[in-house]
Amino acid sequence: MAALELHECIAQLDAGGIVRIRTSRTMDLGMLGLGVMVGIGLLVLLALFVQQLIRTGEHLPALIHPVTWASVIGVIGCVVLLPLASVAVLLRGDELHLSRAGIAEARRRSSARTTTRRWDEIQHVGTPRTGNAGRFRGPLAVVYTMTPRARHRLEQAHAEAGVRPPRWLSRRQPGTVLVRSEYVLGPKRLARLLTTAQQRYS
Repeated sequence: MAALELHECIAQLDAGGIVRIRTSRTMDLGMLGLGVMVGIGLLVLLALFVQQLIRTGEHLPALIHPVTWASVIGVIGCVVLLPLASVAVLLRGDELHLSRAGIAEARRRSSARTTTRRWDEIQHVGTPRTGNAGRFRGPLAVVYTMTPRARHRLEQAHAEAGVRPPRWLSRRQPGTVLVRSEYVLGPKRLARLLTTAQQRYS
């Protein structure tokens, strides 16, 4: 998205419209391709491993060896389950809907959407890095922090309904909600758009 498109989104929101931000098919297809490549690599390693055991006359150990079963499970996950999951995600068509009322997740093929989070219920929008461990720095993620009053109201509603409490980003950060990072805008531009909308309409 070009820099000017941010103003176009805000102008559309000012006019009372809904800005629909779809997930990136390029990222989904990239993850699918990477998974299939890993699966093929595991399949080749499995074939070489079994062939080596058979050459040494260890037919039965080849079938019960932990490496064999670990490789089979990996191949099934990468070559069978991952493509099915990726196709399901592509067909589902997740979108992020922004309006002057707030932010909600929805699907292109369905009129149903999650509860709209009002802009005045959002306290802060940030882009922390996920998976920080030592020197490793994970990818950027978009999160927003709910106001204490909105968080308390949501937790109370869950308790009264007898359902599980909300799954916050971290136990140390109650009220912090993770926004999917696969949207076409990318984390930084999406966070900028959310911040602008939150400041403008709250």
